[in-house]
Formats: sequence, C-alpha cells, structure tokens
Amino acid sequence: MDPIQKLYNIRNENGLEQVRNHKKPPLRFRASEVADCARKIWYRLSGYLPAPRNARSDDYGVDGDAHHDVIRQMLEHYDIPIRGIAFEEDGEQKETRFLTKEFNVDGLNITVASRCDGEIYLEDLDKWALLEIKSAGYWKYKYLNDAFVDGGTTGAIAYMKEKRQNYYLQSLITATMHGNDLVYLVLKDRSDCNIGLWSGVLHQGLLFEVGEDDVQAILRKLASIHRKVMDGDPPVPGYLPGSNDCKWCEFRYACHDYTKRKKKGQEPHLLYPDPAITLPDAPEEGDEDTDSG
Repeated sequence: MDPIQKLYNIRNENGLEQVRNHKKPPLRFRASEVADCARKIWYRLSGYLPAPRNARSDDYGVDGDAHHDVIRQMLEHYDIPIRGIAFEEDGEQKETRFLTKEFNVDGLNITVASRCDGEIYLEDLDKWALLEIKSAGYWKYKYLNDAFVDGGTTGAIAYMKEKRQNYYLQSLITATMHGNDLVYLVLKDRSDCNIGLWSGVLHQGLLFEVGEDDVQAILRKLASIHRKVMDGDPPVPGYLPGSNDCKWCEFRYACHDYTKRKKKGQEPHLLYPDPAITLPDAPEEGDEDTDSG
C-alpha cells in the first residue's frame, strides 16, 4: 500500500474510533462556536453523535494548528512580546490561558469555555491585546485583504463583521473572558505564505476594539440555545442545505438530510453517515476537553 494512503487510512480509522468513544458533553459553550448555526450547537450539546472526521477534511485543522505554532515561534524568536504560551524544550507549544466563565443573561446562568491563542504586546499603545490567529485559504484571505487594501483597517473590519463573523465574534467573547479590550488578529495566508494583511508595502495585524453591544448579542444567542437544549426544542437551521456551512457540518445528517429523507417517506434514523458506527440509544455523559478555538 502507498505510504500516504496508509497514513490516511489510519487517520480515518482514528476518526471512527473517536466517534465510538463519544460522550455527551456538559452544557457548556465553546468560544470558537459562537458564530455557528444555533441548531448545530444545539445538536452538539444535546448529545447527538457527530459524523466521523475523515482525514482529508481534518487536514485543514492540522494545517491551522501548524500555522499557529509557526507564527508564535517567530514572534518569540524575534523578541516580539507574547504571553500565554509555554514553549517547551522539545519544541512543543502549550496554550496556558484556558478558562471557563459563567455569565448571567436575563436571570439564566450560561457557561462558556475558552482557550486563547495568547496575548501580544502593542508597543505603540503600551498595552497587551488578545492575540487571535486565523489560518485562511486563498479566497478567504484574498477578499479580506482586498478590503484592507481598498479601505484600510476600517474597510477590513467592516468586511470581517459582515462576511467573517466567526473571526470577529470568537475574538470578542474570548477577549471578554480573558479581560482584554483590544484584539490583534493575525491572518495567515495558506496559499501565499503571508503573515498578516499585506497592502503591497506593509504587513500588519488587524487591531480592533471589543464592542460591548456585540458581546451582549452573543450571550443572548447562547442563552436562547441553552433554553432550547433544556426544552428539547431545536432552533431553526441557520443556513440553506446547499451552503458550505451545511456541507461541512457534522450534524447535517440529523438536519437537512433528515428533512429530505422524511419527505421521501424514508426512515430518518438510517441517516447516520457511516455504517461502521453503531449508534447508542443514549450517549454517556462525559466531560469535554478544552475549547480549541
């Protein structure tokens, strides 16, 4: 067997094994999911079994983790002050700023978990900001960078708020939890190797303030999902079936595909996407690992 195919086979089997060992998580939100479809979050917290992660799609996560490490290693090497990261002698990096925080939203207590990418010192402001690193493919990087070239920082922030809400909202809730009022977003271009936005002359990170109104909107959304999990009542899907968000969602089988099968008179419980998995009647309760935002 080809060595690379063997590598993928092993990783695919690991994905199946993770699902076999899946346990229902506690009712605790992740900072990295606050921009996700409300129904997707509801499925996860309600104990639905996620579709197995295949190695090909998991490559994006592996690549992103490597970019996080490379950027932080370069900042450390060239004496750009950062903190919240432990650099081990064997080269491993450990994010040390993990926490859970409870918020009260209109009388309801909700819990959010966050593990930040670190903090970075801004010399011009004499201040520490939350460091948020995002590894972006060609089109995601291009459009955000084009907005920066055309409209500067203001244009890039406006584009991010409209088209890349996951970057923006995750940064806000994470900064709020860790006590930062500024976010320094570093975008890594997967296709052209740029670090940060690139004007053609200068490279820079994207610096923006934490907007309290937007933070409150995030918390209201999470509180609504919390109530629906307790009631067993799923929120409406946030995206159309043909969207990329649905295409990559590990709970699509229970959402749009369920509806499609039901309309055809087929048995929705047969939808789970991998026959190698035997569905449990009810997942065991378990404790979830830290947020990997």
